Amino acid sequence: KKFLEAARTLIPQESQAEDNWHPVGKYLACHSVELSLKAFLTLNGEKMDSLKKRFNHRIAQLLHETQKHDLQALVKLTGEEIVEIKGAENYYASKIFEYPAISEILRGYPGDPNSSHLLRAAEKLVDGLYYPCKAAN
Repeated sequence: KKFLEAARTLIPQESQAEDNWHPVGKYLACHSVELSLKAFLTLNGEKMDSLKKRFNHRIAQLLHETQKHDLQALVKLTGEEIVEIKGAENYYASKIFEYPAISEILRGYPGDPNSSHLLRAAEKLVDGLYYPCKAAN
């Protein structure tokens, strides 16, 4: 939830600055997505250590796994949000948001995910999973 709150403070500012690439809000939104998806899987009996080893920071693979466990029963992600989560995996898992690669800079970040869709996905995941996770503890 705190990563989502931090992302909210940055993403509106980022969307106004079209000429500059601002990865921090996207990183925070992706991290919120990752933690939410892992939290959902722990509700379904997975152990956090196992999730770290199996998925690391691969949010598209995490999303796929949560869909097998009926994530949609708690969280209704749109097609756009799902596409952006899947598209953000390379940037997030490869740590390009944290350590921008020269090759990506030179190519103009061709796979750069949409900030607003990532933020909405993170918000839906936190909102839909917060109380079920809290009740499980």
